[in-house]
Amino acid sequence: MVIRGSRRCYQEGMTLVEIMVAVLVLAIGLLAVAGLQASSLRSTYASLERSLVMVQMENFSELIRANPEDARDGDFVVANCEAANGLGLQQWIEDVQNAARSQVCPEVTWSGEIYTVSIGWADERTESENAMTMRIMP
Repeated sequence: MVIRGSRRCYQEGMTLVEIMVAVLVLAIGLLAVAGLQASSLRSTYASLERSLVMVQMENFSELIRANPEDARDGDFVVANCEAANGLGLQQWIEDVQNAARSQVCPEVTWSGEIYTVSIGWADERTESENAMTMRIMP
């Protein structure tokens, strides 16, 4: 039996409210992705600084290996950003400051057998304090 005049309503398409909710969800997702990208970039630069500082510590070990007699005499001590002239330490201090991107003073102590190299710096991107220490025997 067919009833004439009755209409069934089927929804076709989306309402404006549904579209606005979908756009809001998409916007929140895109903001989250942008935040993750910014965090990743900060971490990448912090890792770069740590790597460059480690390279400078290795450069220091090469300096003392190039001058073994002076190294065994304890001539490579650095305190308050001052070091013996003529050993390449002033340039090394400048290289450390460039690597850490701040005016840090590396500290090198001599215990009679081992040099201890300590470098500490502040990372303004991640708002953290970083430090590295290496012990080197000439």
